[in-house]
Amino acid sequence: MTRGESFSASHIGFPPPLLGSLPIRLPVLWNADGLIAIWKPVGIPMLSAGGRDALSLERAINVQARAGKGELARLGVDVVVPVIPLDPECSGIALFATSRAATDCWRNAYGSQKFCMRFDLLCRRSPDVPELTCDLPLAWAAKEGRAKVSHRYGKAAETRFRRVDGLGPISLWQAETRLHRRHQTRVHAFERGLGILGEDRYGATPPLYLSEIKRAYRKRGAELPLHDGICVHLKEVCWDGVRAGGGIVAPWPERMQVLWKQLERHSV
Repeated sequence: MTRGESFSASHIGFPPPLLGSLPIRLPVLWNADGLIAIWKPVGIPMLSAGGRDALSLERAINVQARAGKGELARLGVDVVVPVIPLDPECSGIALFATSRAATDCWRNAYGSQKFCMRFDLLCRRSPDVPELTCDLPLAWAAKEGRAKVSHRYGKAAETRFRRVDGLGPISLWQAETRLHRRHQTRVHAFERGLGILGEDRYGATPPLYLSEIKRAYRKRGAELPLHDGICVHLKEVCWDGVRAGGGIVAPWPERMQVLWKQLERHSV
C-alpha cells in the first residue's frame, strides 16, 4: 500500500488573507463530471460557517472565481458547492460540485449513500481484531463543539473499521462509511477502543515521539511530536458508477508520511 503518491500538476493558489497570513497552493486531485477535489491540509475549514467573511476553502475558491482568477477559469470552475463535508481537523479530499446544475445531482447522490469514503487512521491502541463496526447514532452538541452518541436525538451513522498494518506501538486502520456525520470517524473509533494519535476530545491519546521508538535517542532541547494534531486522513472517495479501481485518492500529509517512515526505520 503506497502512502506517498505524487500530486497532480494542477494547483490552485490562495494569496493572503484568504486561507491565512501566508500564501498557499493546494493540489487539484480530480476535475471531471461536475466535481472538483482539492487536497485539504489540517486546520483549514472546508465549509463556510460563523459569518460571511469566515475563513474556509469554499469561500476562498468562490471569492477568486468571482474575480475571474485564471487558474479557476482554466479548470472550468465558476462556483464550488460542498458535496462531502470534511472536518477542519482532518486532512484529505475536499470534494465540491463545480456548477449549480451539478450540485443537486451530486448532493442527492451523497444523501442516497452513493459515495464511499475511506479514512486512514493511525492509532496508538486498538483491539486485537482485524475488523470492527460501529453504528451508534450521533447528535451534534454545538455549545460543546463535539458529537455525542444519542439514541433519542442522534442521526443514523455507521463506520466499518479494518486493520491494515502495524509498526511498533502504532497500527494503521481504515475507516469506511457511506454517509459521514461531523466527527463520526473519531467518535466511532473511540467507542470501539481505537485510540487515534493526537486525539484529545474523544478520549486522550498522546502523539508519538521519536524517543519512544528510536534506540539510543539523544535529546537535544525540547522534543516535538512526530505529528501535530489528530492522525485522520480522508484517503479515498469513490462512488457508484465509477470504474473499478477508480475514484479519488489523496496522498498523506508530509508529517504523517515522515512519522510512518520513522516507524519503518526504528520499529522491530
